[in-house]
Amino acid sequence: MEIILIAVVLTELIGIVYSRCAAKYIQLSLKLPGTVQKKERAEGKLCVLYKKKILFGKLKLYLQFENRMNGEQTIICEKVTVGCGQQTEEAFYVQARCSGTVRCSILSVRVLDWFGLTYHKIQSPEQADVLVLPEPSVKHLDILSEFQKDLEGQEYLPSRQGYDYSEPSGIREYQPGDSIKSIHWKLTGRFSQLYVKEPSLPSERTIVLFAETGHRKKPEPEECDRLAGEVFAVSGQLAELGFSHRVVWYEHEKERMVTMEVAGMEDIGVVLRKFTACRQRQTPYSGRSHYEKLMQGQTEHVYYIE
Repeated sequence: MEIILIAVVLTELIGIVYSRCAAKYIQLSLKLPGTVQKKERAEGKLCVLYKKKILFGKLKLYLQFENRMNGEQTIICEKVTVGCGQQTEEAFYVQARCSGTVRCSILSVRVLDWFGLTYHKIQSPEQADVLVLPEPSVKHLDILSEFQKDLEGQEYLPSRQGYDYSEPSGIREYQPGDSIKSIHWKLTGRFSQLYVKEPSLPSERTIVLFAETGHRKKPEPEECDRLAGEVFAVSGQLAELGFSHRVVWYEHEKERMVTMEVAGMEDIGVVLRKFTACRQRQTPYSGRSHYEKLMQGQTEHVYYIE
């Protein structure tokens, strides 16, 4: 009986020592899809590589999912068995009820002994992000009427590049209906053919969408979700109409203004990924107050989304 007991104790001690040594040869990685819809059950992969070609056992991992925009967190536990010199992929699932950039990180890893009685704890910096897309706001936003202005007798429409001929955006041949003041006289005189300058809009006439990420009280996840949906809808509508614009917000964590340029629909995803990674916070000072102080004297067309 004593011999059996001694053998069990020695085996366990060897297992403890082995788990500590084996922990040095474990390599972890996470895989997530780039984007998912709200409430969609998206599959991720936890990859475990054990690089030593000797017997190995079990891992117990805790994965944390954090919505970086609204702060919601979920923790799940995964158990993985891997053999010597092998790579194992374990599936897990993430589902978010609100939009945002959801970050999956490995909170802790426990390397178990052969019997699962003791463990050696290690840390892993591995993480992966997935963008949970907002639904475009159903709120009616007539963007064209908001930004259509009479600038020096010309309509502010996407069909015209601008009205500033001092810094032309291009040169082309004259077409019936072109303004006389657009004629490039030097080029016309040189080639004996009418050429016109394509006008540009001065930078101070830029369209700006300012999204308010600061709130007087702690924002609910649904409120953050609504704001992301309105940014998605407004910026998307402007891009579809052909308006280049900027999306601006104040990042309270780092105390800085973030500006993203949108030239077309392909830029919307980049803006959303950056915007939904910004934590919306309760603060006595709104981002709008910071922005208006910074841009005092500028004549931008600003649309505030609050």
